[in-house]
Amino acid sequence: MLIQTRSLGVVLGALTVALAVALALSWLLPPQASGLHSHVIVDKARNRLYLFSGGHLLRSYPVATGLEISLTPEGRFHIANKVPNPGGGPPAESLFGSRWLGLSTPIDPTGTKHGIHGTNELGSIGLHASAGCIRMSQPDVEDLYERVSMGTPVVVARGVPLVWWVHRWLDRVRASLQTRLDLTRSGQTMQ
Repeated sequence: MLIQTRSLGVVLGALTVALAVALALSWLLPPQASGLHSHVIVDKARNRLYLFSGGHLLRSYPVATGLEISLTPEGRFHIANKVPNPGGGPPAESLFGSRWLGLSTPIDPTGTKHGIHGTNELGSIGLHASAGCIRMSQPDVEDLYERVSMGTPVVVARGVPLVWWVHRWLDRVRASLQTRLDLTRSGQTMQ
């Protein structure tokens, strides 16, 4: 019983630390990030886009961001517009691919200057190669386009995967604590 109490104390202590880290990083997540709302985090350092819903990671996509670190704006934005076939021609020939998700930035609240879009330059995905937009492969941008709506919060920053790891770790801790609770209620013990 003493070992079980200590184990639970260690888990709760670790959970407290993780929650403190999550709160310290909460400036990255918009207020709508809790509950059932979706939100997007773009990590410019690793060229990854993370899609969350209800606090859980749904998808992670490789992306291309600005050739110069300053070209892709950082901050809290939202999806201001959604445009199918933004180039007007065949998506395979369009620099913007088959979908455009415009970002509301301080210099362009309507989302016509910076956005998340497909590309016909697949070799650029995973690199710092764009003029400031966030490029995705055609299948990935089409998948994301269907999963987000107008107003979906988007955070663009450098080095944000820690948020993803904290979410993932907290999910595992919650599951472990729930298992322990279920076993305790049924009169069993965990080895």
